[in-house]
Amino acid sequence: MGKQVQASTRRELLRFIARLLVIWGIAVAMLLLMAWLLPGVSVDSLLTAVIAVAAIGLVNALLWPVLSYLVLPFAVFAFGLPSLVLNAVLIQLASALVEGLDVARQRDAILLTLGLTAINTIVSSLPTIDDDNSYYRNVVQQRIKRRKKPVETDVPGVLFLEMDGLARPALERALHQGYMPTLAAGLPSVQPLIVLAS
Repeated sequence: MGKQVQASTRRELLRFIARLLVIWGIAVAMLLLMAWLLPGVSVDSLLTAVIAVAAIGLVNALLWPVLSYLVLPFAVFAFGLPSLVLNAVLIQLASALVEGLDVARQRDAILLTLGLTAINTIVSSLPTIDDDNSYYRNVVQQRIKRRKKPVETDVPGVLFLEMDGLARPALERALHQGYMPTLAAGLPSVQPLIVLAS
């Protein structure tokens, strides 16, 4: 069992690295394409493009959470334009950090932002189409880490169960067909609660 878990973890790590490299490679290609299309954007070499994509990602990861918090109230009323301008500013900051990447004007930075964002949105979603573990990895595992150790007791308690979008007839059908035996076993004692909640 332990070896299976290790093999599964290793496989997931390799898939994550492969996905990251594919997305990075496509972002590099997109940056080179945008530099070819936009006269105000220049990239000296392929290596510069690779470093520039890393720098743009790093600047976004470090500064975007704080700055987006400040811009968010205005972004709602301006249909997201402040966020677009902020991304363009971050790209210009990255161009100041990376030698060989030059973004001359704010307009070019905005167009570059639009292009990189569009391709990143499309490409980032493609590798996770077949990734059944993404929800488990991103949400469930984080909650498990924060969870306190359960306190075992013999004192009876109350179970509150909410299923959004589940109609009462569908629930009753599932109970009668035996798909929910544990819930069906405890149902007579909680019948009034179900009637009141529905």
